[in-house]
Amino acid sequence: MGGTLKIVCRRSYRAQLPTTRFTVWTTTTEGDSMARPFRFGVQVSSTADAKGWAAIARKAEDLGYSTLFMPDHFGDQFAPMVGLMAAADATTELKVGALVFDNDYKHPVVMAKELATLDVLSGGRTEIGLGAGWMIDDYEQSGIPYDPPKVRIDRFEEGLSIIKGLLGDGPVNFDGQHYTITGLDGLPKPVQKPRPPIVIGAGGKRMISIAAREADIVGVTANLRSGRIDRETTADAIGTAFDRKIEWLKEAAGSRFGELELNTLPFFVNETDDRDGFAASMAPAFDLTPEEVLDVPAAIFGTIDEMCETLEARRERWGIITVVHGLAVEATPRTRVVAVASRSRARAEERASQLHAVPCSYDDLPHGAEAVIVATPPALHAPHTLHALAGGAAVLVEKPLCATLQEADALVAADPDGTRIGYAENLAYAPIVNETLTRVHELGPLQHLDVRSLQDRPSWGDFLTVGWGGGVLFDLGVHPIALALLSAAPARPVSVRATLDAAVGVPVDDWAEAQLTFDTGLTARIEASWRADEPVWDLQAASADGVVRLELLPYLQLEADGELVAVTDAPEGAPVPQVHQYGYVRQLQHFLACRQAGQPLALGAEFGRHVLDVVCAAYQSAGQGGEAVPLPFAGPRDRTPLRLWRPQDAPNGVA
Repeated sequence: MGGTLKIVCRRSYRAQLPTTRFTVWTTTTEGDSMARPFRFGVQVSSTADAKGWAAIARKAEDLGYSTLFMPDHFGDQFAPMVGLMAAADATTELKVGALVFDNDYKHPVVMAKELATLDVLSGGRTEIGLGAGWMIDDYEQSGIPYDPPKVRIDRFEEGLSIIKGLLGDGPVNFDGQHYTITGLDGLPKPVQKPRPPIVIGAGGKRMISIAAREADIVGVTANLRSGRIDRETTADAIGTAFDRKIEWLKEAAGSRFGELELNTLPFFVNETDDRDGFAASMAPAFDLTPEEVLDVPAAIFGTIDEMCETLEARRERWGIITVVHGLAVEATPRTRVVAVASRSRARAEERASQLHAVPCSYDDLPHGAEAVIVATPPALHAPHTLHALAGGAAVLVEKPLCATLQEADALVAADPDGTRIGYAENLAYAPIVNETLTRVHELGPLQHLDVRSLQDRPSWGDFLTVGWGGGVLFDLGVHPIALALLSAAPARPVSVRATLDAAVGVPVDDWAEAQLTFDTGLTARIEASWRADEPVWDLQAASADGVVRLELLPYLQLEADGELVAVTDAPEGAPVPQVHQYGYVRQLQHFLACRQAGQPLALGAEFGRHVLDVVCAAYQSAGQGGEAVPLPFAGPRDRTPLRLWRPQDAPNGVA
């Protein structure tokens, strides 16, 4: 018999479209088990005068837009670099950028210098949009050679490499087919390190693959190989074409896909009470059916509520939002989702319809299911878990286990035999991590252990808020802490020292280093960061007899004494290999098997509390100037980690 699972989603974000007639730019991406909120941008090109231009920029900022973009063409528009600087000068927080700068219009050395200058003068508010060029009228009217797509893309790749190099540290030497750079150090250097985020516009498979590897934000578009907006373009703009493009993107990005922000530029935004009628009226002009028009990502129309629903549905459909536990369920035989609960009824209904399940509320749990996956914010883990247990279900609880040790104590007490509450540390079930732990335990007494989880600051969810309970060490840091505990076992931790830091304007820690000392004398170094420009997740362990090194991001790789170790991490042809590679499927299979057999789980609430115990002690250590705090933690159990570090910063009513 297979289990039936209910997915309990984290808080959904309902995008509210402003009533302005500005073109809307949206970005979303896949998250660990939740979606980034939408970011909205606006693309404008000119006004009558400087006063009007400044007014538009300030209005965009006041309305809450994230970024003001400009096109890069030779028609009736301002020169983008000048216009963007003027917009930045008129505002204080609004980001600025182009969708997108044509690589053929400026030498990459010139472009890099102007972009760096814009970032400096805007105070680090630049987003760099780059593309290979497409509009044939620009080329014909200006006399710039309109080379075949392959040549333009080859040249773009070279230009992109040069721009990245010049925005980074040190001189650049480059000898390519189209450009040669000799010992040039790009100056000034941008404020954002190592450089501003790069947006690459892409519609064909090759450009999408380049963007998957090189961009921070991928602007998915129709293929513009004809150089004009024609019937060939519109045929490539429908939803089924975007299905294919997202698959190309996932294939090329691999494990990096979850780090990418995805962008689409709707050219048609119209508020109407007759959505179907509007689609029918547009269809003949584009040689599409009304149904296809409704499915075109470059068009959004309907009532405000309908447009919000459209955006959320598209985010879900194109892998831009993915509940990884739901994917793990799909990959597990004889297991299905029977119901979905969310704080938003509309969100529950939407996700349930896609999973052929029924929507429900938290009060309905477990709604007849054998198991419930709780992936709500940490402060809600304990009440939702206890409610599901009371209904007779087993529960798999996302990390971190709870917001306080007091809540963790309640979960441990509710499952004394360890058979009903699982702690969702998926990495512990990843094939490559299993092999790593085997190799580490064969080394003998460890003399060195270093575990890191470094990535960019999340732009989605509540992670950066005080109410989440803690910052990077509390949320991201539980992964390296868990791996350190598993690697050093059966040794037990006896104390921890920690240093935390928060960037200006960030109310929680976004960088952390902890030194975890074990009863064997081993001191493990753990680092967690939301400041990294590229994701790095790795582990290195050494004894007198050997070294084992694991890399999870940006690539999966295991070395023992310098030799690569082959690991089979996903079934051949798996549609989403990451859910296998990073342990989600095996975690779920183990959870269900133990549930059916009535056996203790390998990682239960007790282990989750063990991790949180280290986290709380580390936050208190940081609050005491890095002094060693003994383990098990003997401090207050009713406080969140953040309050143990900075009690004065926690607002009233926040534990």
